[in-house]
Amino acid sequence: MYWRQKDFRAAQEREGEPSKLSDVLTQSSLDLFRINLLTCLAMIPLVTIPAAICATNDMAGRMVRDEEASPRQFWSSVKGNLLRGIPVFFLACVLPWLAAAAAFLYAGMTQEHGVFFLPCAFSLLVCLVSLLTSAYLFPLSEAMPLKQAIPASVRLALARPGKALVCGVLNHGLMFLAIGFLPLSGPYFLLGGLAFPCVVGRFLVRENVRLLLPHREENFELVQEEDL
Repeated sequence: MYWRQKDFRAAQEREGEPSKLSDVLTQSSLDLFRINLLTCLAMIPLVTIPAAICATNDMAGRMVRDEEASPRQFWSSVKGNLLRGIPVFFLACVLPWLAAAAAFLYAGMTQEHGVFFLPCAFSLLVCLVSLLTSAYLFPLSEAMPLKQAIPASVRLALARPGKALVCGVLNHGLMFLAIGFLPLSGPYFLLGGLAFPCVVGRFLVRENVRLLLPHREENFELVQEEDL
């Protein structure tokens, strides 16, 4: 394992992965745009939104590792995440929003009844922990069964919260602004608003993820079979 960042960077250079975010965005700009459009298409049935988001994060991880992210691989990932993507999507994407809404609701009620301070504080804690965990849950769920990935992502989020917080705020913050400015933000979603934050987030946390997955091999189908 690469417990020191300089060891990770040295291994990274040997493996040929991009060392700068600008390199990732430049080398994979066409893939990013193409995957973003495929994500929009895959989300149209609505029930496939969890699978589409998981597949987008899967492709973002491939771009960051300088691996191929083709439409064929995207649709294969969507198919594999039809079931296993639901809990990942709920914990990483839905739970932070629900907890934030609950905290806002209880905060308003606290002004009249102080007893609601405790559920407000608890909701804020759940929001923060789930926000931090979301940064690590997607990459870890691709490499290990969910029963291992969920607790591992929580531990990693608590141990290394810095970049996870930046990643969570970036993904959820941009999504909140984009939804708030609909329909004016429609072009944002079509031109990269779904895939771009995923790529940036995966780049930010990749060093921390390597602490648990130093020699990660792509074996996505096997992980799916273990979960199902």
